[in-house]
Amino acid sequence: MKLSDKVIEEFYSAVAGNNNHFIYSLHIPLSDVFYTREAVSNKFGKRFTLDYIEWAMLKEGMISPRHCYQPELKMSWDEYPLDKEVK
Repeated sequence: MKLSDKVIEEFYSAVAGNNNHFIYSLHIPLSDVFYTREAVSNKFGKRFTLDYIEWAMLKEGMISPRHCYQPELKMSWDEYPLDKEVK
């Protein structure tokens, strides 16, 4: 399972459906991840997924593993595909 780019939509859907289990398991990235994604998108003209930005920030030491969605599953630089642009 990947980190979703529809964090707000999923949160409000869970609240509206009174799905407490899902709310507690929902990963909401740090605000730095959202700000960094916006800056990178403006710089390169591409919109990358939150998963990719969070992964890159983890690899660069900008966030700690405890703030990352499934950090134990994050791959090395060489293994991570670069086609992480939002469709």
